[in-house]
Amino acid sequence: MSGRQEFIVPDGRYSREQFQRCLIEGHDQLFLPSTKHKWIKIHSVRTEPIKWKELLRPYLKRELGDIWHIQLPISSDPSENVNFYIDNYSPELLLFYSCSTNWEYARSLQKFIEETKGLGQMWIGPNKFEDLILDFIDKYHPTVERFFARRKAGDSLPTAAGRDVSRRVDWSSNDGGETIWELKETYGLRPKGVRMRLSEGQVQLNNNGMFVLTRINPKMFEAFQSVMDFVEDEESTITTSSQRVRLGFEQLGDQGRITLPIMTSGSIHLRQARLHSALVDRIRDDQRFEFTVSVAAEGSFSWIAEVVDRQKSSIFGISSDEQIINLIPRFNVTFESFLDFYHQILERVDSSATFNTLGAVIG
Repeated sequence: MSGRQEFIVPDGRYSREQFQRCLIEGHDQLFLPSTKHKWIKIHSVRTEPIKWKELLRPYLKRELGDIWHIQLPISSDPSENVNFYIDNYSPELLLFYSCSTNWEYARSLQKFIEETKGLGQMWIGPNKFEDLILDFIDKYHPTVERFFARRKAGDSLPTAAGRDVSRRVDWSSNDGGETIWELKETYGLRPKGVRMRLSEGQVQLNNNGMFVLTRINPKMFEAFQSVMDFVEDEESTITTSSQRVRLGFEQLGDQGRITLPIMTSGSIHLRQARLHSALVDRIRDDQRFEFTVSVAAEGSFSWIAEVVDRQKSSIFGISSDEQIINLIPRFNVTFESFLDFYHQILERVDSSATFNTLGAVIG
């Protein structure tokens, strides 16, 4: 394809630090002549430990020490593909480096994640993302040049304006560091992406786990490492917890002659909201999940539902009162279904909700 945005790393064996050093030192030589912007996009992807190699090996182009170079197709034409460099940042988290356009990403990595069990796009909850922005500003004192924010009608976040309507804004100014919080207080708009300028370059943070470094130098990678340090512990905790939610079998008795089903369920605890029928309707208003059964009863509130993840073709049940939403694995379950459903609760119902696993039940 003409005008492709690509960079090519030479053969070798790289640790994470060596890979980043290669990008810094070979900056002018690594990019194809057609590449307009010599910047790096880093996509964060959740995975199950070790399993990612099985899922991605068919697309492996080169194994460069700790870094994998893969090519993902963007069409049926085998010559049309996108290069990504994978860093297994932690057991449950992969970083995909590229300089792909949004169009190329949507038709390659995003499509692959949506269609593949065992991979899930990382996201950052509303409260954590705001804390991340504040932490970054406190450490690096950047100029917030641009941000994108939105609010959906029915959001529980109070507003000084007092009007409960859906809003979205793409704001550019040199006083974005103040405006971003003024719009939150006045209109209930929460930031979804923010671009900040340091003297060494620009950093863009997005709540969907995609980060952009517009210059490739040590300060930019230091800033990115600061971002990862801030989110890593919480990211590891919720990803590991979600992977414990499963339906399987356990062999008991002499020589394992008795096989019994074993189930571990998950639970979402609401902290600032209480569930009711209107909130259930808001949860159901999502294209990702189909609610084949959904019964909500007022009074002593309860909600029973069967949910199909349209992307992953997994099925789980819901048994809920007004404060705790229990997630029960049914069929073909996969951790990313539970996490992405939890994300909807954070975005639509309660930004302080927590995710936990319950003890295994045998039989």
